[in-house]
Amino acid sequence: MFGNAFEGDRVRKAFARMIEFAKAQNIFAKGTLFGMSIDDPTVTPKQLYRYEVCFATDAPFVCSPGIATLKLPARSYASTRINGDLRVVGAAWDYLFRDWLINSKIEPAHAPAFEIFLNKERALDWSNFELELCVPVSPLQRAV
Repeated sequence: MFGNAFEGDRVRKAFARMIEFAKAQNIFAKGTLFGMSIDDPTVTPKQLYRYEVCFATDAPFVCSPGIATLKLPARSYASTRINGDLRVVGAAWDYLFRDWLINSKIEPAHAPAFEIFLNKERALDWSNFELELCVPVSPLQRAV
């Protein structure tokens, strides 16, 4: 995890490092590559915004320096699949939070949202993304 994720090419370099790690551990082919937004980029100052690059696998591996393990609790997610450039990614996130969720019977849960890279081999080609966007959700709580 790192703050100031918007600085330079930090996120792409983190993805390259995670891909290299997963391939070296021989777990890349059967695992899931995803990025997890710890903060809301619309309200968190850029220098404080945190983003984690993650790899999920059931296969055994050995952590290297800078790589840590994390277990995410089971929960419900609203998700959508997208294919396109960064504008499409941004528009899809906006739609999920500003349109779809507001008109649904669920609300965002207090947990990180994430982006699953459906084409791991092209994860570093940011001209076109194939992603599943996932928002943690819970039933809408009615005001008393």
